[in-house]
Amino acid sequence: MSRVTVTEEHLRSVVFEILDESFGVDDPDLGSALEDVGIDSLGMTEMIIEIEARLDLPVELDDKLSGLDRTGTLGALVEHLHGVISALPASTGKDIS
Repeated sequence: MSRVTVTEEHLRSVVFEILDESFGVDDPDLGSALEDVGIDSLGMTEMIIEIEARLDLPVELDDKLSGLDRTGTLGALVEHLHGVISALPASTGKDIS
């Protein structure tokens, strides 16, 4: 079974675009606490929905995010999301990079 392929670098750029466009945070630092860049529980939900749309993911991510530290750092969020997304089955066989 093929998997969704997205590089961590591409995912990071998507997250940074969303932070800039939706949260007004330009040039965020990966060491920043999620709270410091405006990501509370509602913000996390909004970000996840936007990531799903921008990457055209075959399934919703929210059900796959158990164990995600929603109070951690931006870098930890990107790493966790990358692991979850990379484990998803591809619906179209296309790479996202």
